[in-house]
Formats: sequence, structure tokens, C-alpha cells
Amino acid sequence: MPTVLRSKFSTILLAVQARLVAKLGFPLERVLVSKKDPPFFAQGDQFVVVRPRGFRVSEPIVGAAGRVDTRIMRRFTVTLWTRLVLDETDRDTEWLTDPTLGHLDQENAVIDAVQIFWPATSGDDLLTTYPIRLVDGSEPGELPSAKEWGASTLTFEAQYEISLDQSEQ
Repeated sequence: MPTVLRSKFSTILLAVQARLVAKLGFPLERVLVSKKDPPFFAQGDQFVVVRPRGFRVSEPIVGAAGRVDTRIMRRFTVTLWTRLVLDETDRDTEWLTDPTLGHLDQENAVIDAVQIFWPATSGDDLLTTYPIRLVDGSEPGELPSAKEWGASTLTFEAQYEISLDQSEQ
């Protein structure tokens, strides 16, 4: 039976990156972990940027358990970038729906990879107290400075017990 371990968000973020590499079939250099959007542009016609966002603390648990069980709900985003220049200027049909490089199918693949994903150690111990869940998504849009590129951002949330020094109570 798996145990929920106290974790660091950096470990969870790297597990999400590995999951995206495995499920999307992208090489590691096309699944970036960053604090900001890329200066542009990565290799290939599609890539994703995994970006940590803010967090909140589950106050009822902290009040009762203190440093032993401090639960953090941390959000992160996955931005899918797509470059596909097959459409006429008045439409985006291929950019959105191409069966191989279409943005919407790849966006669906990102959701499929991360929604209800339980990051775990190689020994099957869990890094989160609940599976990661999708909470929001942006509409696809283009980058004004590079119109051949477009992106959408998906927001996910992970709840975990933060790893704290237990010798201090």
C-alpha cells in the first residue's frame, strides 16, 4: 500500500515534466520547466513550458498538526506552444485541428497526461495527497510578435505535505 511522503514541490514539478515527456512523446528539451515564458523559441513546432505558480496552505490541518502535516495547495501552469503555418490569414482551421500538429489535440494530450496524475517515487510512494487536477484553461491565442506561434495555458493544482525539519516543533 503506497504511503504519502512529505515532499518538495521541485520533486513534484520534475515528476510532471517526466510524465509530459512520456505521454506527449516530446524530447526533454521540448518540455521546459521555467519561471517565465521562453524568450523564444524552442526546438520543433510544439513545446510546453511548465511553470510554478502561487500556493495556499490548508489552515485547518496546519492548526491541528503544525509542522508534522503542513499541506500546501500549489498551482502550476502548462503552456502549450504551437507553430503551424498552413492556414489562410483569415482562419486557423489547420492550426487548431490538424491531426498531427493541431493545437487542440495536443492540448487534449496535455490534459490527458496530467489530469488525476499521482506523482510517485520509484517505490510507488505518493508525492501528493490527492491526484493533480485541472482547474482552468485559457483560450488559444497568437503571439503578436510572432504570428506563426500560438499558445494556450492550462492551470493545474497539486496538494502535498511539505517537507519540513521535524526536529523543530
